Amino acid sequence: MILIDLENPSRDVLEQMFQVSRAVRRPIAMFVDQSDAASIQASVDAGVSAYIGRRLKKERIKRFLDLCISRFNAFRNCRTSLNAPNPRWKTARSSIAPKAS
Repeated sequence: MILIDLENPSRDVLEQMFQVSRAVRRPIAMFVDQSDAASIQASVDAGVSAYIGRRLKKERIKRFLDLCISRFNAFRNCRTSLNAPNPRWKTARSSIAPKAS
């Protein structure tokens, strides 16, 4: 897991997060001072698994980090399933392909 502590993530930082998340394939948790809907969405789009405000009580952090790992694993499993060959697709394609006359 990668933990990042930022005051306010900029567009450049989020672009770097996107590159990091693609390269290391690990969950990323970002602790921030400010949070708004646009920043949260941009962070998730960049590959951040958890966007956590600093006002979070210390005793709740572990639960958020566990959620971060679970969310990352669910997304990874979804991506793996989408990239895996599916024999039903071949059957479906051959049944709708035009037949030669």
